[in-house]
Amino acid sequence: MILPRPIYSGLLYAAVPAAMLYLYKRSRKQPQYLEHWSERFGTAHYPPRTKGRTRIWIHAVSVGETRA
Repeated sequence: MILPRPIYSGLLYAAVPAAMLYLYKRSRKQPQYLEHWSERFGTAHYPPRTKGRTRIWIHAVSVGETRA
């Protein structure tokens, strides 16, 4: 079954508070979860580009895989 885009988007936005609550509860056991909070929701701020340096974007299934 394929959901129309507005329904899918609405369900996704409705699930965000539950995901935030889950991550907050998990961070009580593992405080490192709060260190990268903005990255989990796509609002991270990175340093500006510098002339002569190339920025490479790496996409992986999880941040843990990238760090490994």
